[in-house]
Amino acid sequence: MPSWRIHRKYGRLLGIDEEVQRLVDGFIDSRDHHDFYDFFIEKTQTPKLRILGGRRIISYYFDYSRFMSSEYGREIEKFGEEGLKCFLLHMFLDIIERNIRYKGTPDLINFEIYEHDMIFDEVKSFIIANYDAILRDIANEKFSKKHRLKEAEYNMVKGRYKSAVLLTLFRGMKGVVPPYGSKPMYYRKIVKHSIDNFLRELEAHGDYDIFVNNLLKNFEKFNNEEVFPEVKDILEKYSANEIIKNENLLKEFLRRIFKINS
Repeated sequence: MPSWRIHRKYGRLLGIDEEVQRLVDGFIDSRDHHDFYDFFIEKTQTPKLRILGGRRIISYYFDYSRFMSSEYGREIEKFGEEGLKCFLLHMFLDIIERNIRYKGTPDLINFEIYEHDMIFDEVKSFIIANYDAILRDIANEKFSKKHRLKEAEYNMVKGRYKSAVLLTLFRGMKGVVPPYGSKPMYYRKIVKHSIDNFLRELEAHGDYDIFVNNLLKNFEKFNNEEVFPEVKDILEKYSANEIIKNENLLKEFLRRIFKINS
């Protein structure tokens, strides 16, 4: 289904009161009977036609009388003519979106009704007049959604990679620190609060040299500026050995990769 943003846009263009639209759209999209209008639609389609560029003509026949005598129709009727307009608009927009959801080239759609109705004809005429704009809006929203999903997926993968790189800095540290558990678990917990205390604890438990060696072995991984943009400027100026040998520089580097303020 298109977003409610698209439903609202074309509802306003059709002159539907926004509060009526909010209530009617909410009723149609209720989990209890989502898209109930499907019960009152018959769908027919032609084979793919060469003269239409391999597209089909899909006709949707809406049984208006049966709908209006149903509990759903009676509920929509409570909102008057505007409610019915909103219902028909919502149904048409949903069907258009379905038709292009998984297709590069949409089929041709035809909306019909078994008996003449002025409101149906008005909304159908509105859809025909705005059809190209509706297709563009739905396609743009579809593209935008895919982009957001890809970006979210990328950020999740990037986050996992970053965590994996940071975990390599604690390899080979054996033993436990009661009551926190294993040394790596303990260090990963305290590093979030203070780099100074973190380094002191590494020294106290004999793990400082292991940590430094792990940092040297995995240092190239921090050159990935998409994952670790916060240390890009440091890496442009200093080598791994220069960072490790300079206490203040090392602390600054660690504060940034672990995102610590102190």
